[in-house]
Order: sequence, then structure tokens, then C-alpha cells
Amino acid sequence: MNATLTSIRGWSEAMLTSLVAAMAVFFPAIPKILAFAAILIIRWFVAALVASAIAAVLRRARFNPLRTLEVSCNSFYVFSPQPWSSSSISP
Repeated sequence: MNATLTSIRGWSEAMLTSLVAAMAVFFPAIPKILAFAAILIIRWFVAALVASAIAAVLRRARFNPLRTLEVSCNSFYVFSPQPWSSSSISP
């Protein structure tokens, strides 16, 4: 950064100089910020489309994870070799 030292004569000139320096740093970052926002929005829509497609496929297959969990827990309890109680599990 090529900065030349100049004497500042008043508060208004100091504020203007610092504002110009801040904008010189901020303005080049605007395209990157806009690109980030655009990519974020596009990926959000793609994720929503993928989620709705997966949900439609699972609905069409009549997949219900709660029912599957209920059946697996019941079958584990029914087909276990010994009756389970909380006192036999805890140390």
C-alpha cells in the first residue's frame, strides 16, 4: 500500500481521510460478499429440493422410522434370552 504522509489540518479533514481509507478497503470486498450470498442462497434451494425429493421417495415407499424403531425394540425385548430389569443392567 503506497501511503503518502500529509499533514491534516482539522477534524473534518481527518474524518474524510479515514472514511476514504475505510471505503478503499471495503469496496473491493463487495463482490466477494455478493458471491458468497448468491452461493449460499443457491445451495439452500438445492438442499430443499433434495430434501423434498428424499421425503417423497420415503413416503412412496411407506417408510416410517418411528414404526421401525418400535418394532425393533419390541422384538429385542420379546426375543431376549432372559427377562430384563433395571437392576440387572445397572452395575
